[in-house]
Amino acid sequence: MSRAVCINELLCYLFNNSDKIDDAEFIYEIMDFYNCEDIRIAKKILTSDLDALNLEKDDKIKPNSSGNSKKDKVSDLILTIKTILSNKIESKLPQYAALNLFKIPSSKKAKFESILDEKLKKLEELFIEERNIFREIVNDAAINNSPK
Repeated sequence: MSRAVCINELLCYLFNNSDKIDDAEFIYEIMDFYNCEDIRIAKKILTSDLDALNLEKDDKIKPNSSGNSKKDKVSDLILTIKTILSNKIESKLPQYAALNLFKIPSSKKAKFESILDEKLKKLEELFIEERNIFREIVNDAAINNSPK
């Protein structure tokens, strides 16, 4: 049976990276990359799609509304997705797809930036160390060449 397709980059990203859903760094990346409106819309779409399934009352899955902060909204969305996955009903939902790939975080980009920051910090430390050595040499030369 074919599934409907729903365009939502955040839901696409979450469902396609469900193996990372418990990783704190992954969750931080979502909170850092997506704004509150993106999260609100994803939650609204997922709620609507779950309602359309007409699940039995005992099987109903609803996103919680534990708070209004961005972190709370992301946590609610992730908890809902975990529940969907544990109940094995993701195949009953639409296939979430991304239309705008610029709205999908790039973990490789984040990792590259982290490595780049680390390398820049090391270069800065080396520069300071070399500058201090140079100053010592200049000071020693000035002392040795001063009239006695």
